[in-house]
Amino acid sequence: MKNITGIILAGTSGSITDRSTWITSNGTFLENTIKALSDLDEIILVSKHTSIEGVRTVPPGTTFLESVLAGLGASVNDQLLYITIDMPFIHKEAVNGFIDECLKASTLQDSICYPIVKLGKELDRFPPIPRTSIKIKEGVYTGGNLALVSKENLKKSFPLIEQAYQNRKSPLALAKMAGVEMLSRLIFSKIYPSILSQSYIEKKTSSILGTQTKLIPTKYTEIGIDVDNLEQYRIYLDHMGLKQTI
Repeated sequence: MKNITGIILAGTSGSITDRSTWITSNGTFLENTIKALSDLDEIILVSKHTSIEGVRTVPPGTTFLESVLAGLGASVNDQLLYITIDMPFIHKEAVNGFIDECLKASTLQDSICYPIVKLGKELDRFPPIPRTSIKIKEGVYTGGNLALVSKENLKKSFPLIEQAYQNRKSPLALAKMAGVEMLSRLIFSKIYPSILSQSYIEKKTSSILGTQTKLIPTKYTEIGIDVDNLEQYRIYLDHMGLKQTI
C-alpha cells in the first residue's frame, strides 16, 4: 500500500523488557510485526533495544508520546499506521483489512481511524489473557493496538491522544475525559447498552480531539490480542506450547 508508513512502537527509552525478542510460532514479535506490515510503502522501528536489516530504526523518547513523535518525524509519508510490538497474532491480512475498512469509512487526511474488536466465541482459540472491554449498543468490544492517522491530525491532537493512551485500560477514565454525559452513559450502559453507541462515541471523541474519529469494527480478532507484561507472556507461551527462558 503506497504512501503509508508503518511505525512499530517497541517501548520507550526507559523500557526494561524487550518484547521485540519474545517469540511466536512464526518468529519473534518483531519479525512477525514486520511481516504484517510488508505491503506498506515504508516501515520504521522505534526502539532502543534492537534493529533489523532493511528496516530503519530511530531511538524512542522517554514517554509514549515522544516515541510516537519520533516515528512521525522520521516518516517520508503523510499517512501513518502506528502499531505496537505486543500483538503476537498480527498478520498481513489483518493489517491490510483494517486499512481497507478505514478507506471505506473515511478520507484518511481528515480522520483518525482506530479498530475495535467484538468479543465472542472467536476468543476461545486465543490465550486467556484479561482484556479491557466496553459494552455498547452494537455489542461488547475491545480496542486494537493500531491507529491510522495523518501527520497533520496527529500533531493537532497528540496531547489528548497521549492522555487517552495512558487511560486505555480504563473505560471509566476515558469517559471522564469526555465529560459528565459520556461518563453517565458509560456507567448505565452496563444495564442499558443502547444509550452508548459507536456513533455517539465517534461524535464525542471527534469533538474532543478536534478531528474526525472513526471506530472501525474489524473481523480480525488478532488485532485485539496483546501481551502486555511477563505474566501475560507466560500465559501466552503455555497456551501456544512454546518455550523461552525469561
